[in-house]
Amino acid sequence: MLAERRLGESEARAKGVLDGMAEGFVLLDHKFRILDMNAEAERMESRPREALLGQTHWDAYPGSEDTELGRLYKRAMSERVPVALDHS
Repeated sequence: MLAERRLGESEARAKGVLDGMAEGFVLLDHKFRILDMNAEAERMESRPREALLGQTHWDAYPGSEDTELGRLYKRAMSERVPVALDHS
């Protein structure tokens, strides 16, 4: 029970950090499925998060696979390097 409580506390801290970010953040798995998103990403999105969770990024955003963002996602995943895209 102690391990479960600590895990829950750790997850709550991580969620607090992500929700405190001014940038939208979406957590993807190795198959580009949307696992989670922070409050800013939810604010930027017109659909509810439940409509996106579990979908691949490519299914949720058709046509994005061959965009600059899609190429960056693929590069980050294949090369295991951080990438950034400034939308300003």
